[in-house]
Amino acid sequence: MKSLNIRAAKEQDLVSISQLYDRVTTALETGINYCGWAKGFYPTAETAQSAFDKNRLYLVEQEQQVVGSFVLSQDFEPCYEQAQWSLPSDYSKILVVHTLAVDPAHAGKGIGKKILDFVCQHGTSLGITSIRLDTYEKNLPAIALYEGCGFRFAGKVDLGRSDRGLDWFHCYEKLLPCSDT
Repeated sequence: MKSLNIRAAKEQDLVSISQLYDRVTTALETGINYCGWAKGFYPTAETAQSAFDKNRLYLVEQEQQVVGSFVLSQDFEPCYEQAQWSLPSDYSKILVVHTLAVDPAHAGKGIGKKILDFVCQHGTSLGITSIRLDTYEKNLPAIALYEGCGFRFAGKVDLGRSDRGLDWFHCYEKLLPCSDT
């Protein structure tokens, strides 16, 4: 694999990340939409702008081209309290991954794994005890990625998206080396 650079997004990256979201959602319209994302609905340029404004937006570059993006925060959905986490929900010691997107032209090349490796290393450097995320229950590629990277299934939750046909989401967690368990 060619060298990847993962870093916090800069303002000038917002257009490229929005274009990435368009490529992803366009591909989902013409193929199997495992994640339930929809063009013009989620993720959008506003999704990127909001995450950037809170210093939470990251990107993955390969040869100066944006091939992936994700959001890191300590925000969680209230329904996360229903999951069976390994550690107490002290979100000051937990990072949550949101909106992990990989360019369809680069899918299957290990970029998702590199993102999760980066998140775990970054979390460890910050003294974070666990990484959490969720995915639509039928997002089989994401489930395989998360489980393959050592994330543990923590239960199903309702994120309130049944109006879009997205009834259940699977929660995953990975404990980091600095955790007590």
